[in-house]
Amino acid sequence: MRKERIRNLVVTYFTCTRSERNASWILIAAILSLQAWREFRTGQHPSGPGLSEAVLETAYQSAAFNNPNPKHPAKVYRKWEELKTALQPFDPNSLDAQAFVDLGLSERQAESLIRYRELRGGFRSKEDVRKVRVLDSALFALWSPFISLPEYSPRASTGRPHGSVPSRAQRSLVIDLNRADTNDLLDLPLIGSGRARAIYRYRERLGGFHDLSQLNEIRALPDSVISAILPFVGIATPIYRKLQINHAPVDSLVHPYCPKPLARMVVAYREQHGLYNGLTDLSVLPLSDAEILRKLAPYLSFDSH
Repeated sequence: MRKERIRNLVVTYFTCTRSERNASWILIAAILSLQAWREFRTGQHPSGPGLSEAVLETAYQSAAFNNPNPKHPAKVYRKWEELKTALQPFDPNSLDAQAFVDLGLSERQAESLIRYRELRGGFRSKEDVRKVRVLDSALFALWSPFISLPEYSPRASTGRPHGSVPSRAQRSLVIDLNRADTNDLLDLPLIGSGRARAIYRYRERLGGFHDLSQLNEIRALPDSVISAILPFVGIATPIYRKLQINHAPVDSLVHPYCPKPLARMVVAYREQHGLYNGLTDLSVLPLSDAEILRKLAPYLSFDSH
């Protein structure tokens, strides 16, 4: 009788339909997959020399760097202290991805920070660095005394909203388009963050502006905006990146004025006939538009060495 009662209890509480059993297996498999993916992510992105991402995340829980958090394991806190001890003054505008990894970021975070830096045209102050989303506030607090930049951008106190028309006193300022970062470009009339990025990106693709008329090639700048900014911009610095036509492979010759099909022709002709001596040699190529060669000429280097 007692055995029968136990059997009835087991049947009542542990019997399930085929659909319920299948759902249970699917749920268990999903939980195990998520756990395995989490472990994989943790192992794939080390945050620095001898520091796992999990260690830094634990250390981030407290910004009291001068006083150990009692909740931190001693090993975790020692590793965090090692990172503090290793820090030296640094310029965040000159570091590569590996250097940022050594400073406590994961590889993915370091790449994201560098993309943000390039988009801005560089950091002007510690405040600019603090705005990087992937940079934890606790890690920034650790970096801050060692960042070789002023606390705030000197342009923060101009008293004029970005993109507004400059005052008469400010109109004597001429911005060098080949040296300006996006913050400098924001001081131009009718230029907001989107147009500033468009100018900066196009300049990077070109390797530097050669003539102010090239602003007309930027889709984000209508004629009215170009007319408004022309009195305040100039080109005082020469082109800073040229195409090494006698040595560069196809991908390195791709340029706004030299699309990939033309780059392939340039390399193929060079391989068949030898090095180019000047523009005359290029004129034999079947260019679809003779204007291309005129635009491209300032960006070419015929160095034979």
